[in-house]
Amino acid sequence: MRERKRVWLIHSILAAALISGIPQIHAEASNAPTTKKTEYGLYLGVSRFTLHINPSADYTMTTSFLSGLAFGVNLSIPLNRFLCLQPELWMIDKGAAHSLSIPDFEYGDLTGLVALTYYEVPLTLKFIPFPGARVSPYLLAGGYMAGLGSATVEFQSAELPKIIERPENADSTDFGCLGGAGIRYRLNGFSLSAEYRYSLGLHNIDIPLGNDLPTFSFRNRGHQFLLNIVFALK
Repeated sequence: MRERKRVWLIHSILAAALISGIPQIHAEASNAPTTKKTEYGLYLGVSRFTLHINPSADYTMTTSFLSGLAFGVNLSIPLNRFLCLQPELWMIDKGAAHSLSIPDFEYGDLTGLVALTYYEVPLTLKFIPFPGARVSPYLLAGGYMAGLGSATVEFQSAELPKIIERPENADSTDFGCLGGAGIRYRLNGFSLSAEYRYSLGLHNIDIPLGNDLPTFSFRNRGHQFLLNIVFALK
């Protein structure tokens, strides 16, 4: 828990630094008659992720969704009247609750969770069909690269007390694609959006457990339910 608080504090400092130092080099985009102003914003929301387990003869694992937090910053750069390119920086919780069955394991079936915190850099393309309206839906799609900030694996059984592992040799990178939709409401000087995203990891991630337990392989996938507040660059 202390490690996770430290990771979130680091990301908060990075986000504040990014917002205060957003470059002005895109400000000329707002002068073009067919584009809107370049914008920057903050995301805050809830993540609901699970793990797609790669089949193995060494174990059988079933997973269910695990809730966490998602916090990010974004820069929205207009390409034309309807499209924006949106680079982002995130800290997001992923993982899953699990049930693990290992053949001939003396302590029986295990239950627990895998908790992962990532620094994530998505790049998305946003389509806004009614850019001049006060209220407008939008669609977005793109990809992401991510680095692992922290990993915690918990497991226990009826005959085994809870064991908490922090694997040091877990794969530290991930990448994938994402898509989503939202609705934006413009106010004086800023706008608010409610947004949903689905994230599909494309990289096989291996986590060695040690303690005579196998290394298991999975891909991240899950949902994000987000609020976004956006301001225009002057």
